Amino acid sequence: MHPNQLALPVAVTRWVEQSQQLDDATAIERLDGKLTLICDALNILASDADEVPPEIEGLSVVDLMSAQSSIAAEIGTRRRLMAMGIAA
Repeated sequence: MHPNQLALPVAVTRWVEQSQQLDDATAIERLDGKLTLICDALNILASDADEVPPEIEGLSVVDLMSAQSSIAAEIGTRRRLMAMGIAA
C-alpha cells in the first residue's frame, strides 16, 4: 500500500475534526477548499497525465471519492444545521 493511501484518510479526519472547532461558515469555507483540492486531484487522474504530482501518487479514484464523500457529508451537515439555526 502506498503511503498516500494511508495518509489521505488521516488528513480527511483531521480536516473534519479541525472544522468542528470553527463556526459553521468558516468551517464550510475551509472544507470547501479541501473539497476543491480533492476534485482537482480527481481531474488529474481522469486526464491520464504522464506525471502525477507526488501528493496524489499512489491514490486511486476510489481513495479520492471516499475522501470527497466524507468532506461533502460534513459540509452538508453543517449547512443543514445552519439552515435550522443550530450552531454545530
